[in-house]
Amino acid sequence: MTIDQLKNALPEHAKDIKLNLVNVLSTDGAPDLTQKQIYTVALASAYATKNAAIIAAIHTLANPGVDKVDFELNCLAVSALNGCGMCMDAHARELNKAGISKLAVQSAVRIAAVLNAVANGYNENI
Repeated sequence: MTIDQLKNALPEHAKDIKLNLVNVLSTDGAPDLTQKQIYTVALASAYATKNAAIIAAIHTLANPGVDKVDFELNCLAVSALNGCGMCMDAHARELNKAGISKLAVQSAVRIAAVLNAVANGYNENI
């Protein structure tokens, strides 16, 4: 499954989610993150949704290696999806120490939130 197929499988009432899905996977929609960081945050978030179609779609985007900063971004995104404020704070502190901007941290959490919305709006029967 591709991102376009995933987007097209969302119901009509999820129009905003469809728009956000494509947007957050670009550097315009995820300010202060590199394209590689966007993909790794998206992949970590996809796994956190536990939705096989979303994981497969994100896998079609890239297969990047992960350095420490990107690992922290991924952990932050998954912590946001899991609702663990303590973990989010810890990862945000590490990212701050590494010089990552607050906007980049917000972008990572936004990617996670949009993919979570896609997982909740995705109808596997389509």
